Amino acid sequence: MSEASRRRSTGARAAAAVVVVVLIGAGLGAWLLVRAGGGPGPCDRLLKDRRVQAALEPQQGVGCADLGEAVKRATASAGGTGQHSLQQAQAMKNVLLALADDGGPGTDGRVTVPLAEAVSDYADDTHATLGPGDADYARHGLAADAPWQDKNGVHMAVDRRTLLRALSALSAEPTSYATLRAASTRRASGELTSAGTDPAVHPMRNAWVLGSFDAVADHARKGLGKERLGDWDRTVQSVLTAHMAATIPPYAQDPAGHVLATWQRSLHTAQPGAVFTRLEEQGVLMTQAWGKARGTGASELSSMVGQARDVADQARSEGLRSLS
Repeated sequence: MSEASRRRSTGARAAAAVVVVVLIGAGLGAWLLVRAGGGPGPCDRLLKDRRVQAALEPQQGVGCADLGEAVKRATASAGGTGQHSLQQAQAMKNVLLALADDGGPGTDGRVTVPLAEAVSDYADDTHATLGPGDADYARHGLAADAPWQDKNGVHMAVDRRTLLRALSALSAEPTSYATLRAASTRRASGELTSAGTDPAVHPMRNAWVLGSFDAVADHARKGLGKERLGDWDRTVQSVLTAHMAATIPPYAQDPAGHVLATWQRSLHTAQPGAVFTRLEEQGVLMTQAWGKARGTGASELSSMVGQARDVADQARSEGLRSLS
């Protein structure tokens, strides 16, 4: 090849390379513009889900910025009483199904936190769904099943795997996860200390529910680097202990408050790097606090604590399988 031909060939290759770079850059720029302008992303896909659209009717003009608050308006009870209409319960079920299928709105707390607050208003339902042995929730857990009403109010259910996936969809954002877990913790404290509590049933059911939340946390934290893991743990610890009582109330005066405050104090004292381990011990520690306060004998309490630990570990393993 002559020198002139080589120069022409080299020039052509260089020009082609420039064109490729320009085209790639243009494509990347267009993609970024689409994302920056609110193009198809996790939140946008959720907004386009027909079940979410049905849940939000008749609200108009809802966008990602106000999705969480719009869901709260459509689903949550007045004053946080946990008492819902059939329409509100159906709207929440629609949202849970969409979250489980879509994977959630991302990690923007402006969206995920109000969504988590809305789900937390259904703590009775989510607790019963995650815990084993409730026939009514098992019977109404299919996607096509409507909410139902009985003497205790209105209830809604999804199947356990769907609920775990919906919770996980919100939980990469730590404040949202802590909001969900705090609601379940309050529910567990109340159930554990209610009149007629069966020590063979309720502590184990609570341990199973809290072990399920361990699985959600484990799944949500997967892939986070060391620094982000530390941030996630610190935020969860802070939110879950934010309203901790200055002193632990006597069990005789406030049984649920006693168990809750004892647990919160234990979490509050966890050192950096040990927060997640302390979360995994929650079912055990709450069982222990409850048993000691009610004067359970050492042998019986040791047996209950051991069972709670086994149940929580089993629930975590089963939950992780459902989320894989």
